[in-house]
Amino acid sequence: MDIFQHQLEWGHPYKPLDFGNGLLAGSVSPDGRLLSLNSFHPVQGYVTLSAMPPFPNDRRYDQAAVRAYRAALASRDALTFGLRPAAIEQAPPSSLFLLAGAIPRSRWSDGGLEVEVTTWAPHLDGRPVPGALQQWSWHNTGRRPLTWEYRWEGPLALSRASYTQLTEKGDLLLPALALGLDYDGQTLTLVAPEVGVAAAILGLPAGSPWQLQGNGPLPVATQGRLRIEPGQTVTQTFIYTLAQTVEEAQATAGQLAAGDVQANLEAALEARQRRWLALAERLPRPAPALALAQRAQSYLWDCCAVPVGEGVCLLTDHQLLPLSWTRDAYFLIQGCTAGDGAELGLRRRHLLWLFETAQRPAGYWGRAYLANGRPKDHVFQLDQQCYPLLELAEYAGRCPDDRATLRRLLPHAPLVIEHILSRQAAVAPLFATEETPADDPLPFPYHFSSHVLLWHTLRQLSRLNSRWPFTGLDLLALSQEIEAAVWRYFVANGEGHSLFAYATDAGGRHYLYHDANDLPLVLAPLWGFCPADHPVWQATIAFAFSPANKGGYYDGPLGGLGSVHTPGAWPLGDVQELIAARLLGDTARAVRALERLVATACRDGALPEARDPHNGAVHSRHWFAWPGAALLAALTHPAWQPAGGSEKSV
Repeated sequence: MDIFQHQLEWGHPYKPLDFGNGLLAGSVSPDGRLLSLNSFHPVQGYVTLSAMPPFPNDRRYDQAAVRAYRAALASRDALTFGLRPAAIEQAPPSSLFLLAGAIPRSRWSDGGLEVEVTTWAPHLDGRPVPGALQQWSWHNTGRRPLTWEYRWEGPLALSRASYTQLTEKGDLLLPALALGLDYDGQTLTLVAPEVGVAAAILGLPAGSPWQLQGNGPLPVATQGRLRIEPGQTVTQTFIYTLAQTVEEAQATAGQLAAGDVQANLEAALEARQRRWLALAERLPRPAPALALAQRAQSYLWDCCAVPVGEGVCLLTDHQLLPLSWTRDAYFLIQGCTAGDGAELGLRRRHLLWLFETAQRPAGYWGRAYLANGRPKDHVFQLDQQCYPLLELAEYAGRCPDDRATLRRLLPHAPLVIEHILSRQAAVAPLFATEETPADDPLPFPYHFSSHVLLWHTLRQLSRLNSRWPFTGLDLLALSQEIEAAVWRYFVANGEGHSLFAYATDAGGRHYLYHDANDLPLVLAPLWGFCPADHPVWQATIAFAFSPANKGGYYDGPLGGLGSVHTPGAWPLGDVQELIAARLLGDTARAVRALERLVATACRDGALPEARDPHNGAVHSRHWFAWPGAALLAALTHPAWQPAGGSEKSV
């Protein structure tokens, strides 16, 4: 396989293809029409140019409506905008590619005509801009001139991202959808004054000026014609930009139009090729998950790492939920193991966003954040207080000489620790959480995997505190007390064995369950909480991956560990099984888990939230950065490898 021009397979679940440069993230259908263009906004968090109407405010607590809207975005019939070539509009591309695992390209052959379209997010003077370039080319292989008729059309809506959550906890209503369109004969501009965002589009067929106002989406339809001589190749470029004002959008579009489009594409490909070659060197051989690893890396860097001032926000996805969870973001960081300046820079900038941009009005991190740092859901989840602290401790271990960053951020840690300790049970060092890591309610307040994570975090912070004192607490002693409490209060009898309960009331009652979101269980031996041959850990793993795990395990030929949050087998569960199998020395099981991921990934290598355990169809969230990043970490992160190197076989 040419890793720089990966041809996609048609048999995998359908989803649009994604591209980005950090400042802009977009999705394009195989026919070259755009599903959305999305960008950071300092007030709204994230804004989108799309043919789809925004999700209605009055349906935000209707889970069926939320799921239907998400599914519609990933459908073959999703509303799109852009060029619609008359001669091939009913024909699927003959070939579909991801160049360097990151840049979509579609290709058709129609008699004596070869058509190709490439879509990417550009840079100007080495810096990303909130724009997209799309280059169409037509090559006449015949002996007669051809006339090519096309339409540029589609409904257009410009709005704040919808943020479609299944477990809505923060009413963040959409601003008014008033939209103004203005075509001056060359440039189409759009403005949404209530949102504070504008767009500019260049490349449409020349025509008479017109204007249109109303509540979006608003229709646009133009027609054009090209004459292509025998042996001639004709190219046409469309430019899309987003900004806070029309003037800014037009200025960026003009700069892109004045540049060398082909050179811009070559530079984009070269940058991604370098990134991919660095990743390929770290992947074990053989690498059956090559395309999945490549897509996970490109999606993280191009679509989820959003520059916000001095920091970087890590989104869970760019399309459905362009929000940041500290949990998801931690695992995205684990997928970045190059050890080069770019990776370490991302780690540092994400910490700056976590500790200085992400607001903590109650002293703790909320459930989910807008990219601008505004908390959307004011919910206390224990694990989400730990992940930023752990990320900081790990950064200190990787970059001990970055004293400026450590001095800057460490003063934030004591307040977060104080809020964790304020939730301690009366009977033991167990700490209450308001929700599970799946954003769901708990029957009991004390959650097992969050305590393993807290134990691990405090141990790492203790080492940091010994070198860079930031608290007078004996963090190591506290971690030891938590460890003892976990063994005392969470071990329960289930299926005739002693195993770790999912939750407890610290009074003798237990909830037996395990969830695909709870990675600390399988990471526990790697962190040193218990050896992989400990009978309680092994019994918990056996329970988790069995039908006895009601609501958590889904049987079937493509089944596996999932979640009550969204019924079905989760790729995150497959990653857990891959890690657990390697720790147990079960190479065949590890291979099966990896093969299941490869077989059920979307066409572009993306891993969804949940799938049907019988046929592999996507149940939920075609866009989800966490499972791909977790797989990437399982394949490449040194700390995620079991002793003995048995992972090299998978």
